[in-house]
Amino acid sequence: MFSTEFGKFDGDSWEDFCQRCFKLKYESERYQEMPADTKGDLGIEGFTSTGKVFQCYCPENDLSTKELHENQRKKINNDLKKIEKNCDELGKYLNGVQIKEWIFVTPNYRNRELVRYCKDKTNAYKSKNLPIIDNDFEVLVHNSGFFTKEAPIVLDNINVPIDIEAKKVFSEEEIVEWQRENIDLTNNAITKLEKVVKGNVDSRKDRVNKVVTVAVKKYLYGNEVLENWRKIFPEKYESFLRLIDQFETNLVEECALHDDENKVLYRKVQEDLKSTIDREFPKLGFTMRGSIGQKVFYGWILECPLDFE
Repeated sequence: MFSTEFGKFDGDSWEDFCQRCFKLKYESERYQEMPADTKGDLGIEGFTSTGKVFQCYCPENDLSTKELHENQRKKINNDLKKIEKNCDELGKYLNGVQIKEWIFVTPNYRNRELVRYCKDKTNAYKSKNLPIIDNDFEVLVHNSGFFTKEAPIVLDNINVPIDIEAKKVFSEEEIVEWQRENIDLTNNAITKLEKVVKGNVDSRKDRVNKVVTVAVKKYLYGNEVLENWRKIFPEKYESFLRLIDQFETNLVEECALHDDENKVLYRKVQEDLKSTIDREFPKLGFTMRGSIGQKVFYGWILECPLDFE
């Protein structure tokens, strides 16, 4: 499966997602899906009455930047050839509408040279003077960002888990720098964890520091995931904030009344939080649920004045 900002897709699930988005986004332009029949597709997977045609592509697995770029170029080239080869047949479906935009829809592209490649193809196909191609014909590449309005609606109605990932990867140096710049939060976490971690003084100090480093890393990563979720699905994000606010209210009482070892409470809070998120947000992918849960838990360790007794 290929990782995108909306979750993981393969070729078939990406095409299904795109088709649903097209039908919403281009409803006023009378979008028409073109399913491939026994004769194969004609180089497009749908078109509008205004001259936009679409071709979808998603790799089956995550690829390196070089591999992705090469595969995307190859797909564009091959499908444009189908336009030329099937010009007469395609014209029967377009019924007098000339193609103004041939749009390649892929989750993302990482090499800006793909844009230039599309411009080169624009010029090459305009020069062919095909009867179904408009004088202002363009070859364009669109990524998942073109569906920010449609995606929440579509994903609520298809069986694809929303599994948003953080785009940023935090290095060890960045983690250390964050701890320096947020020394109060770091010390707050150390104070809490010293009451959880067992061992002699030297051993405990080393183990606490390791846990704090892990806490900061998971906190920052989860925060990135939450921010991406907020941008794409603001209503779901707001529901999550309300849920966590209630959870933290209950946590105040939990901390005040517990009479077990601190490590027991530490694990119980983690497990209760995970169970709550799993129950209330089943459409989120497993990895995403874990990431946002860790952000909330380690946010409590770092930020909250509540402490273990």
